[in-house]
Amino acid sequence: MEDQGFPPFAKMHVSQDVDPELKRTLHHLQERVKELTALHATAQLFQNESLSTEELLRRMAELIPPSWQYPEVTAARIRFGQMEIATANFVSSRWSQRVDFVCRDGTTGEIEVVYLEERPQEVEGPFLQEERNLLDSLGEMVRLQLDRKRTEAALREAHDVLEQRVQHRTTELTAANQLLSGEVAQRKEAEQKLEGLVAKIQRNHDDLIAILNQLHIGTALTDRKGQVTFLSQEAQQLCGKTSSPSPGTTWQALFGDPTYHPQIEDMVNRSPGERQKVLVRMPAIEGACTRWIDVDVRDDPRDPERKMFFLYDASEVQTLRQLLGETGKYQDLIGTSHSMQLVFQQIQDFSRVDSTILIEGETGTGKELVARAIHQASHRKEFPFIA
Repeated sequence: MEDQGFPPFAKMHVSQDVDPELKRTLHHLQERVKELTALHATAQLFQNESLSTEELLRRMAELIPPSWQYPEVTAARIRFGQMEIATANFVSSRWSQRVDFVCRDGTTGEIEVVYLEERPQEVEGPFLQEERNLLDSLGEMVRLQLDRKRTEAALREAHDVLEQRVQHRTTELTAANQLLSGEVAQRKEAEQKLEGLVAKIQRNHDDLIAILNQLHIGTALTDRKGQVTFLSQEAQQLCGKTSSPSPGTTWQALFGDPTYHPQIEDMVNRSPGERQKVLVRMPAIEGACTRWIDVDVRDDPRDPERKMFFLYDASEVQTLRQLLGETGKYQDLIGTSHSMQLVFQQIQDFSRVDSTILIEGETGTGKELVARAIHQASHRKEFPFIA
């Protein structure tokens, strides 16, 4: 179809990354612009006095499909007296809307718009209320044009109606532009707030790292593949590392002696309630004593497939154990005094009893160690430890 002088904004497109609510608003406006375009193009056709009635109706039929919501499956037909003009793809369809008109001399006419495929339900079948209004408007315009010679007053009246509708649509577009400006301002404000939140998160991250480094507990985080994503300063010292591991480094590289890897791997694969600390002997750094660390494997609360390794320096405890000898040790408890020997005996006695045991004492006196010792000495040691 030849260019009918469509306004440039009738062919605008909506970006895919626009906010859904704004996208719906723009889609609504675009449909209204298409209606204005159809009315405008029809008015231009009527101004061409050289067109015959058949050519006028043919061009009108071609204007209709692009003005409907689904132009790719839209067809149109116009009947006037004995004439029948239709778009090339027109076939009768059950998804149809039409408007009848009668000229001053009694000649009847009809404009019919069909969808060739099913589309979502709207106000009138698959058609919008605005499309019904547009179709009614087109039928009226055709009738007025065909009767134009009746009186110049009728033409002026039709022109005034069209101008009013254009003004109304222009007002709608102006309001939409103001709405869009407001949306842009809101987006800028949201971006500023987001920048503030990012900065706050970064500060919290830095604070957390500082706290971890002061707790003297080594911390290592791994991803689902077992690759280290974070290693605290304390963990670097315990593992004999001078810097954070390079990308792709697995947790096995943190513990130099591979003989301990199967035990740690076993803890990684166990459920949280079945895990225990693994005592690992670390290679001695030149000029230093042998180092021992307790490895406590936990699930990352954000994703159980990711793991958290807590490393505790056990070198001093192991040295004391060696100095005290086996007579001063019971499970993970160490002591050679008479009081400690009584405690060891009570642990042995209680481990034979199938009953709930209450252990009291101040913080740091070893209540959990006693509970674990009772569990390890009992016939339930193969089951998860619950305290």
